[in-house]
Order: sequence, then C-alpha cells, then structure tokens
Amino acid sequence: MKRLMAILLLASGCGGDERELGQRRVPIKLSEVPENIIKIAEAEHKNQKLIEPAFKKFAKDGTFISYEVKARDQKSGKVNEVGISPDGKVLERD
Repeated sequence: MKRLMAILLLASGCGGDERELGQRRVPIKLSEVPENIIKIAEAEHKNQKLIEPAFKKFAKDGTFISYEVKARDQKSGKVNEVGISPDGKVLERD
C-alpha cells in the first residue's frame, strides 16, 4: 500500500510543479527561439549541446514568462535547463 501511495504521489507531481501555479509550458523547436536567447543559453551551458525541445513558459493568465532551453553535458549525459526572460535575463538554472 505504501508503495502504491508513493507511485501515485510521484505520478501526480507532488512537488513545486508549474501546474500547481497555473503555469504551462509549450514545446517549441530550437529554431523558434530568438537568436539572442540561444546565445545566452549557450553561454550558460558551456561545453554542452543544446537539445530539443525548448519551451515557452506562460503564467496562469496567459502572459509569456520565459524561454526554457535544455542542454546535455557530453561527458556525463546530464541534462540541464535554463529559463530566460524575453529581454534576456536568466531567471532560473537547473
């Protein structure tokens, strides 16, 4: 029973999920991300390869918040993500 509860909690996204805040992420191609945002993402992800998909993040009211761009470390395989506002400010790093 405990195992079932743990699985259900993980499946429902029990953490600080964007959905709990009413936010949503829309997948987009890297080619749809503005060049200035790509350059910032590359600077944040030195020695890593940017990977598909990127995301556009929207607030509950539909306001565009940020681009989220992922990159994979070529040595470790770890995927990292950076959130960048439309004006180029780094908002979050993962």
